[in-house]
Amino acid sequence: MGFDGDDSVKMMVLNEDFLKDEYDESYSWRRPLLEAQRNVLSAFCSCEWEGHTVRLSSGEFMNAVVAGKVGNPELVVMHGFGNGLAFWASNLDALTQSHRVFLLDWIGCAGSSRKHFQLGMSAEETENFFVDELRDCILQMKESSELGFPFQKPFSILGHSLGGFLSCVFAETYPELVKDLVLACPVGIPRTPINKHPPATAPLGKRLLFFVVFFLWRLNFTPQWFMRIGGNLFGKNLALRFVKSRFPYMTEDQTKIMCDYLYWISIPPASGEYAINHLLEPGAWARRPLVDRLPKLKIPVSFIYGDKDWMSWHHAGEVSKIMKSPAVVHIIEGGGHHSYMEAKDEFNALVAQSLENDRAKISSLEELANS
Repeated sequence: MGFDGDDSVKMMVLNEDFLKDEYDESYSWRRPLLEAQRNVLSAFCSCEWEGHTVRLSSGEFMNAVVAGKVGNPELVVMHGFGNGLAFWASNLDALTQSHRVFLLDWIGCAGSSRKHFQLGMSAEETENFFVDELRDCILQMKESSELGFPFQKPFSILGHSLGGFLSCVFAETYPELVKDLVLACPVGIPRTPINKHPPATAPLGKRLLFFVVFFLWRLNFTPQWFMRIGGNLFGKNLALRFVKSRFPYMTEDQTKIMCDYLYWISIPPASGEYAINHLLEPGAWARRPLVDRLPKLKIPVSFIYGDKDWMSWHHAGEVSKIMKSPAVVHIIEGGGHHSYMEAKDEFNALVAQSLENDRAKISSLEELANS
C-alpha cells in the first residue's frame, strides 16, 4: 500500500516549533527514522494510524503510533531489544479489530529520545530508567484530547523479548495501571544457572566464542555499536544480513524497507541499548529474574513462544504452576523468536484469544475480591 495521497494513513508532521525547541539536536536523525518507520507501516499494514511524539515531564520524549477505534479496550505494545515499534506493523491490522492499539518505542530506543544512560547503574535502577518514563508517557497521553483521553482504566500490555521482561516489571511496579499481560518470548524468567560457562569438554571454538561474547558484553559493546561505526555501507550491510537471516520469507522490497528501518533505529546516539548488560548477564540470564516476581502479580498473564525459539518456553511453564493469578503458555509450532512476524496469523489469533479470555478471568477475580 502506498502512502502519498492515501488518506487512510496519517503521519505526524514535525512543525517549525519542533525544530526550534529542545529537541532540535534529535531531529536530525529522527527525520529519516520516522520516514523509514512510515515506509514499514505503509508496507505491512492497511489500517489508519497516527504518529505522535509524546513529551514527558522529564524533558524527554517517546515515539508512538496509535491505531484503532477510540473506546475499544486499550492495548499497549512494546518492542524487544534492538527493535522498534514498526516491527509490529504486520500485526496492526489484526490487533485493531478489537483494540485501540498504542505502539511505543522505549525511552532511549528507536524513535524515542536518547535519555542519558548512566553506566554502572544497578539492575533495579536500569528497570526504573524504562518503566518510570513509560508511566509518565501513559499519564501524558491520558490528558490528550487529540487521542480521546485514553487510559482512564487499566489497560493490556503486549511485550516481546526484553520488552516482555520490562512490561512485566512495569506491571509489578505500577499494578494499578495494568489489567493483563501478554508476553511474547520474554527474556529473563529463570535464575542464572550455577554452571553457566561451557564445560571444559565443550569444543574449543564454543568456549572461545563464549569468552569473546562475555568480554564484549561486559564492555557494553552492542550490535548497534557495530552498525554505528560501520557507517552507511557496512552498517546497512549488517542490517541487511540481520533482516535476511531472521525474515527470509520477505519480498525483496519488504527486505529493503525493513533493513532501512533497522539501520535508522540503530545508529542514533547510544542510550537504552546499554541496558542489556545492566539487566542481563552474558547468556541472557536476568540479574533480577522474573521467576521471583511473576508469582506476585494479581493479573492474568499469557505467554506465547515459538517451538523453535532460542528462549525456552519451559521456564514459563514452570513459573505458571506457582503463579496465583491465571497463567497460560501457548506454543506456535514452527515459530521462532519473532513468531509475531514469522507466524503472524497464528500469533494474532493467540493474542486475541488471550485478551478475550482474560476479560472473563478479570471479572472472576473482581467478583472473588468483592465477595
